Amino acid sequence: ALSLDSELGVGSCFSFKVPEGERELIQVADKVDMNKSLGAIDVIVIDDHEGIRFSLSNMLSNWGCQVRSFESAENACEVIKQLPNWKPNLIISDYRLRNNMTGIEAIDKVKKTLNYPIEVIVISGDTAPDEIIKIEKSGLIVFHKPIKPAKLRVIISRRMMSVIE
Repeated sequence: ALSLDSELGVGSCFSFKVPEGERELIQVADKVDMNKSLGAIDVIVIDDHEGIRFSLSNMLSNWGCQVRSFESAENACEVIKQLPNWKPNLIISDYRLRNNMTGIEAIDKVKKTLNYPIEVIVISGDTAPDEIIKIEKSGLIVFHKPIKPAKLRVIISRRMMSVIE
């Protein structure tokens, strides 16, 4: 039930009543320990903008992640080939990259070079409806700019739970 009590020149009070629920049906989301180090997470960051690449890499490093950042998928693939024992477990890529490459294409390229399953996150500032649909159809986790660090950390922690425990 919704009610309104209003007095001219004084103010208004809106209230509503919600039927009591059944406590045993309430689902509590898993809590993420924001103090837990993400040191077991080895991240590839792909972004063609140096400042953003630097900032994101710094933030991830401060959380304990091992980070290697690249301006393109090609650069990442070169290093992967040079370091056969390197086994990253997360890719974070900007959606819009140089030479009309998308983050989805960059991720596919890196995944083929790695040749094993890996968690991925796409970061997008795109507002064009067609592009948003493409990103959503990819089935990847998408963060829209501006990134909220706490939300990104929660998603990384939850997606990578088996690695950090």
